Amino acid sequence: MNAPTVNQIDRLASSIIDAHLFGKSITNGNVPLSSLQLLVTGIVSVNHEQNNPTSKVYISIAHQVSKIYQVGDLLPYGVRVYAINDNAVILENDGHFEKLLLPREKLQFKAREEEKLND
Repeated sequence: MNAPTVNQIDRLASSIIDAHLFGKSITNGNVPLSSLQLLVTGIVSVNHEQNNPTSKVYISIAHQVSKIYQVGDLLPYGVRVYAINDNAVILENDGHFEKLLLPREKLQFKAREEEKLND
């Protein structure tokens, strides 16, 4: 048996790198917002781990009643749920990633009646 050549080792190393053995990285923070007619209406994030198979997301499609999805589920338009975290969902759309944010309303507190009287 002959030892592999340097060129063969380089080609093998390149093929391993291109194989995405551990999945595609989306951690660089450059995931654009999705422009699809989808709205996240709720997230149930279990153990606060990204890609936890028991986490669920509620998504409304084109202003319809929300449905429940989990990682790996297929949505209309050929979009797949790639990851779910506490405040966003990462979608895989035609080989690239997009995110849907969970809308958050800023809470505004009113002064209690007692506090108003003491002022």
